[in-house]
Amino acid sequence: MQINLYVFFAFIGIAAAARCRIVGPEHGRANCRSCPARGCDITNTIRPGRYRNIDCVFPRGEDIRGDRRWGYNKRRECFISLQRIGDCRRDDIPECRLSIPLPAVDHEWNRIVAEGGNDDDE
Repeated sequence: MQINLYVFFAFIGIAAAARCRIVGPEHGRANCRSCPARGCDITNTIRPGRYRNIDCVFPRGEDIRGDRRWGYNKRRECFISLQRIGDCRRDDIPECRLSIPLPAVDHEWNRIVAEGGNDDDE
């Protein structure tokens, strides 16, 4: 399940990141993904016991054991299920906000519109 909307992910007005310990499989690693769902690409793996910044919490990701919240690490640009985040006050981490960039401006089109059109096209 790849969700392309997250390509435009950015956060606005986020307070300082929370430093959280990664918890997880006794043998193995926790996955940091390109979007908040298990079907998304794994972009990074983290050994349990390591600490990572969680910059914000995305509240509507894939449900993992009854929890749809996923932490976002800005530096690595990836999501970690809150099931894998421990030793920090998760409720104090701000909620992530989506920001979609504006489309590129076509300056030639703007010039033609400002001049009242292009007579050659009529």
